[in-house]
Amino acid sequence: MKAILDVDGTLWDFHNPLIKNLHYHFPRMPTKLPTEWDWFKEYMTNEEFSNVVFDTHVEQVGYIAFPGADLLLKILNEKNIEVIIASNRDNALIYRLAKWLSTNKIGPIDGIYAGRDKHFLIGRGDLVIDDNPNTIKYASSIVAGSLCLKWPWNACVSDLPYVARFDGLYDMAKWIDENVPTSL
Repeated sequence: MKAILDVDGTLWDFHNPLIKNLHYHFPRMPTKLPTEWDWFKEYMTNEEFSNVVFDTHVEQVGYIAFPGADLLLKILNEKNIEVIIASNRDNALIYRLAKWLSTNKIGPIDGIYAGRDKHFLIGRGDLVIDDNPNTIKYASSIVAGSLCLKWPWNACVSDLPYVARFDGLYDMAKWIDENVPTSL
């Protein structure tokens, strides 16, 4: 079994720095967390959004991981689950991501992917840990389990099969420890 583990909104608080950066460039944009995944389209183009996302990813090295990130990786490792870090970011930033993971003692991991589409990494029976409702819906459709933190934009996946939402990474790690068998 492998776990496809997202970063933004899963291992660190990406969205609050992103909202702050977006509001700096687009002052009429609201400063609260969105309830929809593609909320930004009302305020800017995809390219403008991508540029601010890139800048926020560059700044990530200055931020810490969510509490429980280290425990989550420890439990996955104890369960002999292969861990692939998969982030929808420009692959030019993979070194910065690896540095952030190391600085925050997030590991061990078996691989890092950075790119626009991580669906090809997900197989039937895998464990997907992500906040993106599109990724969660895809995982559910191919019978892969999905775990996510509770965010307003992923409330729409609450009733899907093979999906569980959590208040924090400690709760998620505990659930994995109690419910996911050790891989051979």
